[in-house]
Amino acid sequence: MNFIDTVAHHIERFSHKPFQEYASSAQFDGHLRIYPTLACNLRCGYCVNEQMGQRPHVYRTAPPEMWSKAINREHRHIVLTGGEPFLYKGLPDLVNGVTAELKIRIYSNFCLDLQDALSAIKRPVHFYISWHPQKRADRKRFLANVQKMYANPLFTADIHAIDAEETRATLDDDLAFFSSQGLHLDKDADQRTFDGSCQPALHTAVCAKTIYLIGPDGTRYQCVSRMMRNDHPLENMLEGPLKTPEAVSVCPDFGNCAPCDILGETQMAIF
Repeated sequence: MNFIDTVAHHIERFSHKPFQEYASSAQFDGHLRIYPTLACNLRCGYCVNEQMGQRPHVYRTAPPEMWSKAINREHRHIVLTGGEPFLYKGLPDLVNGVTAELKIRIYSNFCLDLQDALSAIKRPVHFYISWHPQKRADRKRFLANVQKMYANPLFTADIHAIDAEETRATLDDDLAFFSSQGLHLDKDADQRTFDGSCQPALHTAVCAKTIYLIGPDGTRYQCVSRMMRNDHPLENMLEGPLKTPEAVSVCPDFGNCAPCDILGETQMAIF
């Protein structure tokens, strides 16, 4: 059942109309958004994955050759995110196994020792790198990783620093340090702006998302919140071809969404 039919059925069943409707302006880009791990080396209070009020579900992880085979079969550009993707031990092998004509983007905090991992990647990658001022984040290690990345002509990057209430005590000092080393970082705004997250009361919503969102074991989910809770899994990418990118459901958990659940092509009718 599509979004419009599902909303109509819900109105008829409960004899009331949506009190709010939401539609994002984003268009489906066709990419696979893959979370090879949900583990992270940082614990940022403003992290979108921390906003569900619980630790993420612990998934078994798949070997890199299974990922590469499935990605090449789907023949779609990929985004590798998390968690921290470099905590997935086979990340260079996964990346190197993807056919050359497919684009790869990796979201990372670049705070681990990545010298060997970056050397092991042998194909083009675009990195989205975020500096998170935290006790566990080492400025010199971050800088060394960025310098290593820029020294490789196969790599390109966008680099920013997270501008949140929790980071402002040290953020300007960090940015001054990086600037003194020839690295300019733009500030990126706090992501906690979606009305569906961090709410004391939950509502029912008819939600439609056009997206491929894949968890660490290859299972597809409609949204980040459901992936974090292992709630309502869809098909498994590692077991066979993916179905239509559109997923429609009646969800009782609007108000406990991740802030990034509105990213991508999204429609909601909130009751």
